Amino acid sequence: MFSRRVISCFVFLLFLYTFNCALFQSNVKYSNVNFDYSAISKNYFSPSQSKPFPLTVQRGNNLYSSTTKDGRYLFYATDQKGNFDVWFRDLQSSIVVPITDNSFSETKPAISPDGKYLVFVSEEFDSEGDLVLLPMDTEEWIKEYLKGNRFISDEFVNLTNQPNRKGEYQKGIIDTDPVWSPDGKTIYFVSDRFTPGIPNLCSIQLNQLKVINQLTTLGVTSPYVSSDGQFIYFVSYFEEKKGEIYQLQVATKSIQRMTNDQFLDFSPTVDSRTKNLYYASIRKDTNGNGRLDERDNSLLVKKNLATGEERVLSSGETSNFDVRYSNFNGGSILFSASYFNAINIYFIPENGSIPKQPNIKEQFQYSKILAPGQSIESYFLALDSVELFYSEDPLYPVYEAQVALLKFSTLNRVGKIEDAKNFLKSFKKKVELESNQFAITLLKWNEANLNGKTFNVENELKLGKGSSFSLDGEAVLYHLFADQLEKEKKFFPAKEILLKIYQSYPNYHQIDEIKRRLGGYEFDPKQNQLSSFYEEMISSWEKEKQVFLNDPNHQFSNDRKRDLRFLLEDVIFKITDGKNSELVLEYVNASLEAKETNQNPVFKQTLLFIKAKALSELRRFNESNQVLDSIIPIPIQIDLEPSGKTSVFETRSFMADYKNPILLRSNLLKYYNQKIVGNTSDALRNLKIYLEFYDPLLGVDLGSEDIKSAFFYFENKAVEFERIGDLLQSSFHYFFNNQNMFLVKTRNLYLDSLYKEYAIYYQRKMVDTIFSYGKKIREEEERALLNQINILSKDKLNLIGNLASITSIVTDRELVRSIVNIKDFENIEVLSGKALGWTELYYKQAVPRARPYLDLATLYGYSYYLINKYVTFESYYYATGTMTDVRKAEILENFKRAELELRWIIYADPTHYDAYQLLGWLYQYVDLMKLQKDPVSGNVDLHLLAVHFFEKFVLLLV
Repeated sequence: MFSRRVISCFVFLLFLYTFNCALFQSNVKYSNVNFDYSAISKNYFSPSQSKPFPLTVQRGNNLYSSTTKDGRYLFYATDQKGNFDVWFRDLQSSIVVPITDNSFSETKPAISPDGKYLVFVSEEFDSEGDLVLLPMDTEEWIKEYLKGNRFISDEFVNLTNQPNRKGEYQKGIIDTDPVWSPDGKTIYFVSDRFTPGIPNLCSIQLNQLKVINQLTTLGVTSPYVSSDGQFIYFVSYFEEKKGEIYQLQVATKSIQRMTNDQFLDFSPTVDSRTKNLYYASIRKDTNGNGRLDERDNSLLVKKNLATGEERVLSSGETSNFDVRYSNFNGGSILFSASYFNAINIYFIPENGSIPKQPNIKEQFQYSKILAPGQSIESYFLALDSVELFYSEDPLYPVYEAQVALLKFSTLNRVGKIEDAKNFLKSFKKKVELESNQFAITLLKWNEANLNGKTFNVENELKLGKGSSFSLDGEAVLYHLFADQLEKEKKFFPAKEILLKIYQSYPNYHQIDEIKRRLGGYEFDPKQNQLSSFYEEMISSWEKEKQVFLNDPNHQFSNDRKRDLRFLLEDVIFKITDGKNSELVLEYVNASLEAKETNQNPVFKQTLLFIKAKALSELRRFNESNQVLDSIIPIPIQIDLEPSGKTSVFETRSFMADYKNPILLRSNLLKYYNQKIVGNTSDALRNLKIYLEFYDPLLGVDLGSEDIKSAFFYFENKAVEFERIGDLLQSSFHYFFNNQNMFLVKTRNLYLDSLYKEYAIYYQRKMVDTIFSYGKKIREEEERALLNQINILSKDKLNLIGNLASITSIVTDRELVRSIVNIKDFENIEVLSGKALGWTELYYKQAVPRARPYLDLATLYGYSYYLINKYVTFESYYYATGTMTDVRKAEILENFKRAELELRWIIYADPTHYDAYQLLGWLYQYVDLMKLQKDPVSGNVDLHLLAVHFFEKFVLLLV
């Protein structure tokens, strides 16, 4: 076990890179660990996630990204070894391959669209830079690299600086910023060879390498070619000292200015449709020196080339530069940024880091909550997504104003009073110019509230009759007015306002919410039936359920889920309010006998749940469970995840049923009941069902302490089984916690507390316990033999301890031979297959599903398992003299697998300290093992020495 003390004292931080890390020789086969960024993106980007996703994780400066046309391979420059060299990464794996390794700087790589040629800037002969061309076969480079062969080609061609007859090269000529034409026939670049001191755009044809053409005369930097090859975008300073972005039409050589502002704009790039221009822009004096300069943080800006509309895609918490559009992951923006004390390459989707929702209302709902720990910049970026995706929506004016007031109130709340005033003043001026009557009225209302004055919405709307309100503007004002009246507990006038909306605005886009709230006013529990509005809402939910069942591509409506949730919460509250459990039982039993009740299945389920809860509170748990079993649609005897068949959780009918929050409540209540009566397995079953079908919109949440107690319950059971020697049951209970921890992760529940603190801990405990169990079985089967030696006394990895102790038995190989017959060891299972079998089955299923959700704890557990297993095997084989070439290959293959898994984790989270520690331990162990000597010849084991080529670059902070 890794102690928490060790982890706190020794923190591996950031950017470990294994240089030429072929851990084993070419005849050892292994499968690479793939990245699926599409799935990762869906689960990573959210309003509360302020950081982009990393594509490189190296120390130092990693810049100048360039990808192949298909987005598969990323080329870049890195100075992690001192001076800049060119490397590339396969974005479908964690494999990174160095291309150059020289004492002079080599930067700004540009890969041809077909991936067959690489051009980059070299300072070998001229410190100002020359363009160098290199034929590329990425697959061949990777194949040879994994064999331990580096830098397999030296066919470098200097394109811009050929030596004269004396072998001398020109000095002082700038040749830089190469980019390719889409057809791969032309390289555009920046050079001052025709205009000394003023770099301009030039071109060179692959079929005429000796001819260089000048394309501009006024100064150019940072060129980017559109995907159709018709335009080149660049930055120039000929009109403004701070620089602006321009467009060159290749055919006519005409130039058009694309930006005209007071900001510092740079790094232009365009999408594959030449529809949007992306660039970095410095717009705020973030370092407080009184002016805009390159030391201020920049924003990532998206500009529609047809309309000129701009949208900001980043929060401004750090600088984004070297911006490049790429077809990677279906269309992404790549850029370099400084996080974790190093500059690396990151990406966001081309539409920004905030995912688009089905409609403007959902976008607003999705973005409006300020999450704990979320920065103001990140929160405002999320709010801006309403404009980013829905600025053309007819409802946009009403949501624009609500977003503005959220920003205003947030700035006030964090103490930025002047910023809040200036923001509101600017917004007021804008809406007055646009004659946005809804926003003008809402601002008046807000001003009255700030000054402690009464604002009569109804009178204001009457006075504004004839004014042009945007779509649903009046209805939204009445809606907000009803909200305020309910907060003030003025329920009768609130009901009247809701009724007015229902009658006067039947097409209001939130009319279902109005109906639901009116239904709440009308529902009287004494009548043993639902109100007509509630009946209508449940009918709408049933219809949505049927559509969901009939159409496998249909997404269940969030509105229908919310409506049913709030409706049933109201019903439960009104039935149980002011009654003890006995009175609740009496009421429910009477209601269940009423004819009206049986006409609505959802209402009947709700009454049954209320009854079960009352019985549970009276500690009549068995009776409560019987009632719950009549509600829960999943039969008790059914296997939740049958091997080779569709699981319950993927069955469409059950998925539809569980859009009803009563079912989640029922499984949760049964979990509590069974835990109290000691039925561990059924408690786990119901907790699993709850977590699998959990949906935050249904409002059935476990509190932080409740869910922690659930995990502690199974942990305590594991400890109890371990104490009495039942290690298999102990490991199963840790397995239960790991299964549920995965569900916690996928549902985004308590990630900063429960998952962060305990996910890796439970993985380690499960692995450690199962290895103890495997050792116990082996010792019971072969006690007579194995009691003569104790090679497995160090089963658990000791990260900080004396590594030599793990392999010390190897040095006593002759002693072992004198004690037992080596042939006796040939048939011994090092660790019982019975113990390891189910663990390997678990990881076979768990690892693939963990990747899209970035459940890094499961991937860590798998790596920890592999290393434990094969360190144990290797120690045993050397100790007993039974090591063979086949066994060596298997061990090395699995060490490599563990290394790739750990590097996958580090690519996903560059601050994952546990992964750094375990990877560092693995490298130390292999270093130690490769120094072993053959017992017969006394020479170093050349097999191990040959297969271990890597250098480690670890930044250690104490």
